[in-house]
Amino acid sequence: MEVKSLCKQFNMNYETIAYWYNGYKSENGVQIFNPRSVNMAIKKRKCRSYWLNTGNLNEVLEYLEIDPVGVRDDIIRMVNYEEVEISQIEDFRAGGELPQTKEEIYSLMITLGFLTYFNELLSIPNKELMQEFEKALKDKCFGKTIELFKQSKEMLQATLLRDTDTMAKILHNIHNQEITLYDYNHENGLSSVVSLAYLSARDKYIIKKEEHTGKGRADFIFHPISTREIPIIIELKRNKGTQTAINQIIDLEYAVSLFERYRRNILIVGIDYTEGKDHTCQVMELEYKS
Repeated sequence: MEVKSLCKQFNMNYETIAYWYNGYKSENGVQIFNPRSVNMAIKKRKCRSYWLNTGNLNEVLEYLEIDPVGVRDDIIRMVNYEEVEISQIEDFRAGGELPQTKEEIYSLMITLGFLTYFNELLSIPNKELMQEFEKALKDKCFGKTIELFKQSKEMLQATLLRDTDTMAKILHNIHNQEITLYDYNHENGLSSVVSLAYLSARDKYIIKKEEHTGKGRADFIFHPISTREIPIIIELKRNKGTQTAINQIIDLEYAVSLFERYRRNILIVGIDYTEGKDHTCQVMELEYKS
């Protein structure tokens, strides 16, 4: 309630503040804000990273360069807004010997405030920390991670230009690179690959998965942070074709609430993966009528 009151008092958007600085979890699962960053954002009237512990993050990332216990793939999952299941976190105190096991590395990252842990699930708590991880991963020479960020920038640009051939090619490449992480035999494989493909889009959009809109739930809705960007709705299909995805967006009126909220045209995207034929994409622009 205190953060809501501050936002109201200083005319700041609470949802934006929560997106940037909320997400740490207490032992009973209650979400906690980063109080210093909230105060800095309100004082400066701008949401951005006010994180001060960058040196320790770089130190932690040095363990990932060696990656003796497979932590790096978990970090890629968490940067992709996924939770990683860890049944037991071992107590590890910063300042002692170097962490050796996966559990010790995670314990250190929790202690330093980079990750949050509740109900055996590990995650990056908020946009502020997500941005720090993304920046650090770009700066460090993690070969495939650097390529992933590069391709994700190209993916958003291709979508805005309706270059569906390039979109399909990028999805194909990312799936092949991350096939150990995201096998399409698993239910959420395609969704996770698409999410990775739009990793860099988070600089311009707040991306919501499975958001209720119209008469159903859209797989992805990209809410623009700036009025310069066009809202985007993405629907995914397997073995049904992109037109089926586009028809679902239109027939279930996914765009209606976005028209009301943003009062401008909306880009809708259908993505299909058909076994033996690979990915196909279709992009349309729906016109806003006042």
